[in-house]
Amino acid sequence: GDAGAAPPCPSREAERKGEEERERRAEERRAAERRAKEEVERKAAEDAAGEEDPWFDDFFTDAKQAADANAEKQLKQEEALAAAARAERAEREGAEERQREKERAERRAAQEAGKSALEARLKAQREAQEAKRRLEKEK
Repeated sequence: GDAGAAPPCPSREAERKGEEERERRAEERRAAERRAKEEVERKAAEDAAGEEDPWFDDFFTDAKQAADANAEKQLKQEEALAAAARAERAEREGAEERQREKERAERRAAQEAGKSALEARLKAQREAQEAKRRLEKEK
């Protein structure tokens, strides 16, 4: 079997081992660079998140509180204006209703007076006709 095979050349063997070693080191270097890059990116993301979040949270919390306070103030103003408008409208409607009631009472009084006057005229006409008839009969 092996006895006749030439032993591997020492220089080629050394060359192959040297190449493997260089490849292994290059692969380790690439892996280390990948890990370092990932670590830098992770730290940058954490720093960015650490810096941004409190500012964003504070800013938006303050902005939201200001907007809520503004909205509440505006709502109170609108409610006050609406209440004043309702009170004014109720007063005006009350005054208008009192005026209409007064006018209705005056019309009723005038109608009653007119009716009474009409009845008095009709009664006078009837009496005049009766008197005329009696005179006609007496003739």
